[in-house]
Amino acid sequence: MNKILLTLLLLLQLSFSFAQTNRFDDLKQNIEKKIKSNLWDDVLLMATDLIIEDATKGDGYYFTALAFYKLGDESNTNKYIAKAKSLADESLLAKIKVLEQTRSSVAEVQTLVKNAIDFELSKNKKASANTWYQAWQYDKYKIEYALNAVSHFIDLKDYEMALKVLNQPEVYQDQMAKELIKKINNTPTMISLNGYHNSIAEGDDKLRNKKFEQAKIAFEEALKFKPYDQYATSKKNDVIEEIEWEKASNSNYVEDSEKYADRYPNGKYINRANDRIKLSYISIAKTAFKEANESQIVEFHNRYLKRFPTDNGVQKIRDLLLDYYYSNGLNRFSNKDWENAKSKFQAFLNIKNTGEQAGKCRQLIRRCEWKINQRSASFLMYTYDSQSPIGVSIGDINKNRTGYYLNLKMNPEIYKRIGVLYKIDDAGNHDRPGSVIRTGEVERANISLSGGVTFKIIYPLWGYFGGGVGYYPVYEKANTYYSSGKFWEEDWLRNTDKSKFEIFPEAGVKLKLSNTLVLKYGIMYRNDMIHQFGLGFQL
Repeated sequence: MNKILLTLLLLLQLSFSFAQTNRFDDLKQNIEKKIKSNLWDDVLLMATDLIIEDATKGDGYYFTALAFYKLGDESNTNKYIAKAKSLADESLLAKIKVLEQTRSSVAEVQTLVKNAIDFELSKNKKASANTWYQAWQYDKYKIEYALNAVSHFIDLKDYEMALKVLNQPEVYQDQMAKELIKKINNTPTMISLNGYHNSIAEGDDKLRNKKFEQAKIAFEEALKFKPYDQYATSKKNDVIEEIEWEKASNSNYVEDSEKYADRYPNGKYINRANDRIKLSYISIAKTAFKEANESQIVEFHNRYLKRFPTDNGVQKIRDLLLDYYYSNGLNRFSNKDWENAKSKFQAFLNIKNTGEQAGKCRQLIRRCEWKINQRSASFLMYTYDSQSPIGVSIGDINKNRTGYYLNLKMNPEIYKRIGVLYKIDDAGNHDRPGSVIRTGEVERANISLSGGVTFKIIYPLWGYFGGGVGYYPVYEKANTYYSSGKFWEEDWLRNTDKSKFEIFPEAGVKLKLSNTLVLKYGIMYRNDMIHQFGLGFQL
C-alpha cells in the first residue's frame, strides 16, 4: 500500500512539473508575440507571471528588463538586467548582451533621430530616409524608425530599398508593413523591377543549362526593363560569346575561329580558338605546298606570323615556305629563267639568311646576276679634288633608268676657322676691338653641296652631270693692339669682300667594277677646270 501511495505522489509531481514547463514555454511565446507588436505594458505583466512560474530561470527577469527599457525606466532596467545575468544560461546571456549593446548606443540613436528630423524639416528626404534607416539599425525594436525611413524611400521612389527594409524579420510582421509591401509591389516601377528580376533569373537558369539562345532572349528582355543595367549587359555579352564559340567550334572554316579570337582576345575559349587556328594554318599551307600554290603558302605564313609572332609553330609553316622558294628557285635556274630564279632565292634570303641553303642561294643569285649581266646599285663614295680633299658622295646607278647622286665636299680650313668671330674688308674696316694690322697670311676655306643625275652609257659605264653651290670664305691673320698701342694678340678675321657663295657645274663618268666598287672621274668649273676623283662601294 505504501509503494502505491509513493508511486501516485511521484506521478503527481511529474505531471505538475510537466504542466509547469509547458506553461512557462507558452508564456515565453506569448511574450515574444507581444514584443513583435510593441505591446510593452503587456510584456511587463506577462514577464512578472514568467518569474512567478519559474524564479530559477533568468528569462522572466530579462523580459522585465526589456519592457522597462522600452518604457524608459532606466533604474528598473539596470536592476532586472543584473538579476537576469545571475540566472542566465549561455543563450540568454547572448540576448542580454544585445540589449546592453542597444542601451549603450542610445546616445548615438538619439543623435541620429535628431538629425533625421532636421533633414525632414529641411525637406532633404534622401538624407532623412538614410538617417532613419541608420537609427533603426542601432535599435531594431523601434519599428517606427524603419517605417519613417520607408515612407521617405517611397516618396523618393526607391522602392527596392523600401522593400529591403519592410522585408526584414523585425518589420515584416507589422500590419502597416504588410500593407506597404502590397502597395509597392503594385506600382509600375516595381512591376518593371520584378519583370527585370524574373528575366535575370530565367537567363541565369538557361545559361547554366547551356541554352544560349534562350538565355540571350531572357537577358535582352531584362534590358528592356533596365536598358543600362551592368549585370544584364555583362550576362548578355557572356551568352553571345558562348554562341560565337559554339559556332566556331562546329565550323570547318578557320575564319570562324579567327572571328571569335578577334572579337574576344581575352575570351573564355581563346586558347582553344588559337589552337584551332594554328592547326588550320599549317594544314592549309601543307596542301598549298603540294599544289605549288605560292600565294596561299605566303598568305598563311604571313597570317600565322602576324597572329602568333612568338609561337614555336610558326617555324613549321616557315619551313614549308622556305622549301618552296628553294626548290622552285632551283627548278627555274635549271631552266635558265634567271630573273625568276633570282627572285625565289632572294625570297628565301628575306626569310632566312643563315645556313648552308642561304649560302647556296647567295651564290646562285650572283650567277643569275652574271647571266643577266647588268645590275643597278647604290653607292657610298669618297671623293677628292685639289680644292676639296674631303668629300663623300651617295647615289645610285640604275640599268634601266636615270639615277641620282649627291656630293658634300670641303677642305680642312673650314673646320679650323669655324670659330672666327670678327670680319674685315679689303679697305681694312673691321669689327674687332682694338687696332688691327694684317700680317699677310691668308687661308681659303670651302664647303659645297652638289647633285645631279646618273645615266647608263654602256654597261658597266655611267655618266653623270649636275651642279652645286659652295661657300668659299677667306680668312686673314692680323696682329691686334690695345688703344694704348700695346700688343694684344694674334687673331683671324673673315674677309667679307673675298668670301662668297658660288654656283658651279660638274660632269663625269662612273665605272661599276663587279658588284663591289665604283670609280669616278669628272670635272667641275669654278674660275677654272678642277679634276674630281672618287672611290666607293656598292651598297
